Order: sequence, then C-alpha cells, then structure tokens
Amino acid sequence: MPQNTIHEIKVRQRTRCAVCQNGLPDPLIRLPRLPLTGIFIPAGEEVENVCVDQAFHICPECGHGQVSNIVDSRYLYGREYSFRTSLSETSRAGTDVFLDFLKKVGGDTQYQCIVDIGCNDLFLLRSLKDRGRERAGIDPVLSGKENTDGIKVIPKMVEDVDFDTALESAPDLIVCRHTLEHLAEPRELLERLVGVSDEKALFVFEFPGIEALLEGSRFDRVFHQHLQYFSLDSLRHLLAEAGLELVDSFVNYHHWGALLVAFKKGSSARIPSKISPEEMTAMFRDGYAAFREQMRTVHDQVVRLKDQGVAGYGASNMVPVLFYHTGLGPEEIKVILDDDPNRSGLRFKDSGIPVRTADPEKDIKGKNILVTALDHARAITARISPHQPRHIIVPLNTF
Repeated sequence: MPQNTIHEIKVRQRTRCAVCQNGLPDPLIRLPRLPLTGIFIPAGEEVENVCVDQAFHICPECGHGQVSNIVDSRYLYGREYSFRTSLSETSRAGTDVFLDFLKKVGGDTQYQCIVDIGCNDLFLLRSLKDRGRERAGIDPVLSGKENTDGIKVIPKMVEDVDFDTALESAPDLIVCRHTLEHLAEPRELLERLVGVSDEKALFVFEFPGIEALLEGSRFDRVFHQHLQYFSLDSLRHLLAEAGLELVDSFVNYHHWGALLVAFKKGSSARIPSKISPEEMTAMFRDGYAAFREQMRTVHDQVVRLKDQGVAGYGASNMVPVLFYHTGLGPEEIKVILDDDPNRSGLRFKDSGIPVRTADPEKDIKGKNILVTALDHARAITARISPHQPRHIIVPLNTF
C-alpha cells in the first residue's frame, strides 16, 4: 500500500479489497479532514489538533465496505485513547448479549484454552472464568499490566503475537468483540487462527454490521478506527477464503448494530448474496445523501437557538464525528454535559469544548439540549425529559 505522513502520523492507502483482493473502485464518499475520535485531554492542556482525510468504498465483487486511508494504529490507540469496556454501560450490556449468544452456539462446553482478541480491560474474560482451564487476553492497552485473575495478559497488537510461544495449548474457543473491524488485514488474522487453533475450535466474533448502519442511517459510524464494514454476505466470503464456515448469526441493534457470528473450521457451498454489491452501493449512496440533509437540518436548528444557548448532552467518543457532519462547534455549543464524573473537566481534543457533570436545575430545566451521544439517545431523552428542558434536539430520526 502507498504510504504518506501527516503531522508525523503514518497513513497507508488501501487499493484492494480487504476480503477478496479485488481492486477498489472510486470512493462512494470522501471525508476530508475527518477528526480522530475517543481522545479527551485535560482542560488546560494544549495539543495539536490532527485531522486526516478519509474515503469509503464498497467492493464491486463481494460487497464489502471499507475505508482506504489507514491511520497508524499506534497513534489511534495510544495513551489518550479512552474506551474501556467495564466503564461503558452499553458495552457491559452488549457483553451479556454476547454471552447469551455464546451459550446458544456452545452450550455448557468447558474449554481448554480461551483466547480473547482485543480483550480491552479483561471484562469478557473475567465473565468466562468458569468456562476454560486457560484464558488469555490480547490487547495493546494492557501494556505494563501483569497477568491477573488467572488470565494470561498478552499486551500486543494481535498481528505481533506468536501464538505458539504465547499459549500453553491450542485455543479451542476464540472470542473477539469489536476488534475485527479495526484490523487492516482481517483475512490474514483468520488464516493464522485456523493454523494455530484446535481442529474443533469455536470462533465467536462481534463487529458492527453495515446492514444495521444503513437501516439506521448511522453514517456517523464511518470513522478512522473502523477500517472494515462487514455485511453477512461479505463475512461469508471472508470465512470461505480463510477455510471457515458460518454456524450462526445474530444482530444486536442496541449496540452499534452489532453482527454476532459463530463459525468453525470447514468449507461449504457459496451462498448467493441477498444484496448484490450494486444494490449495496446504491443503498449507501442514497442513504448518505439523506443523512447529509438531516445533518444540515440539525445545524440550522441549533443556529436558530444559538442566542438562547444550546448545550450538548453525552460526551461520547464519537462527538467529534457528529460535529464534523453537522458543522457545529464551540461557537454554537459551549459545553457538553455528561453523567460520568470521570469526564468532567476534560475537553475534546479536536474542538476544545469542555465536558462537565450536569446540574438538572441549572443546566437542563428550561434549556435547549442537543443529544450528542447518539448511541444513548433513548436513555438521554428519558433521563432529561422529567427536568423539563425547553427543547431536545435529536440529530437522527431513527434511534
């Protein structure tokens, strides 16, 4: 892949599909100077704001969605990156759904070696304490941590792990929540896992599905960290290429429109796609045009209320992308309110908008509120409505 550097950040450009290696067509959408997400800094700290051009493509051969500008993962997931599973209410709830799905496909099986790829803060592996003799978690955010709670900690990018030396035995359960979409070469990972895992290994993965993105008009979910946008069809194509076959699938619409899939070693006849690449491309193009119109409407609504004051509610990691699409910033939104006291006193790196804990009487009653954490829109509207805000603006009609 061609490579260039922006503000000392290495950016590689993908030219071929990550699933089938077909040459990528011209991008469906271009996102110039798209901000990075998940980065909060102390209010008084001065840092350089870095934005990187991005582009989104759908492969005309297998229908897989992907971005073509790949930002250096060491920058994306450095010390400032804030997401931790145990601190996120929706991620904890999503873990429960994942465990239910694992129970459905794996029953009460006891495993010799469970590996969690992208284990974050070990939340899922702790929940699997009674299911495996050996448990191992792979994630660079664990750098500097020792093995804990009987879990072997492997603080590396999965691409850098030598499974033969890192594990005592071949894994027979491999779980992976919201990591495959972050990898530049998912096919290479699956092919490696086929080679190192037990012959009867069960794989249970979860990642955002492009079908749910299109249904909910969630084009704000196209951002730098998510390199891959799988449909069930493109996932089947990927599994076939890696020598794997699908066992079961389920969509969790309440957590990023997540596609949960179980698969095992084996091969099966190619199943015709339910949606052709041409149809997927048309759906994406039309949906994005409607999304942009909706974002312009939100911008105009906030500007009309600007003199009265508008506060954001929900310091989601994804706020920079929402503001990117709406064209809003510190001129229109002076503060973002949030229920998490750990984020009070921080600000978003890209905009400088401060975050603080909400006081219902001072900050909500009679005030204009823009819901800025779209994945929590239902909970936020339910939480603030009893405090009688003047107006609640929800950027999307579907939530």
